[in-house]
Amino acid sequence: MTKRDYRPSMTERSVGRTVRTWRKQRSLSLTAAGALIGFSGAKLSLMENALHPTDPTEVIALALIYRVNSATWKPIARQAAGDFVINAAEDVRDVHPEVSILREFGGDGLPPLHRSPEYTARLASADEPLQSEILVSEDAVRQAAGKRSESVHLMNIVRLAESGRISVRVLRCHTDEMPQATESFAVLSFRHPQHDDVVFVERPCSNSYIEDPVACQLLLQGFEALKRATSGAEESTDFIAELVEGRLG
Repeated sequence: MTKRDYRPSMTERSVGRTVRTWRKQRSLSLTAAGALIGFSGAKLSLMENALHPTDPTEVIALALIYRVNSATWKPIARQAAGDFVINAAEDVRDVHPEVSILREFGGDGLPPLHRSPEYTARLASADEPLQSEILVSEDAVRQAAGKRSESVHLMNIVRLAESGRISVRVLRCHTDEMPQATESFAVLSFRHPQHDDVVFVERPCSNSYIEDPVACQLLLQGFEALKRATSGAEESTDFIAELVEGRLG
């Protein structure tokens, strides 16, 4: 398999992000860290960005030079060996710097990632633009508007939409375009061409990633089908703002 053919899983990407965090905690450059372990800085960069498979023994070696305790590095070595499944709900909070396009649908509640302070901060920043589209059902908006904490999130979404940072549309009618239209999910597209799209699905009892390329493509097509059934952008933001402010039923 060539480097170009290598398609890392979300678990492998998590390993890369973790070893990069260890290095930065020690304030080491790629070159300095590579010299300590006997890697080139280029190879270490490939590992950290999940553009090259990371062997469990390499994780252990890096943990030793970064002085990481065994309780911390052991699960990461297990991830690298394929013996440990990452927690999608925790991982998705760390993955956003790698995302270039975010498409979210809130069917049974507000879109999952826009409740994250990290995403909100990034969307408000001009330094790292993130293309973001939100589709949310009318039922989800009405439910959120009745809760103080959720209504704050709604108004933040409206402000971001009015400033042009994100696109928001409300699904005001029921549609048969997509069988699972009640589930909330997010399609994540990444900067690097070797990082395939993934879908984060939020369910009442568990959250998970869908990584199968065919399934992800079908969900992306479903997102586009739902978008065609939504209200316009300006009408959607007006509806949300007026509902939160109590001017609608």
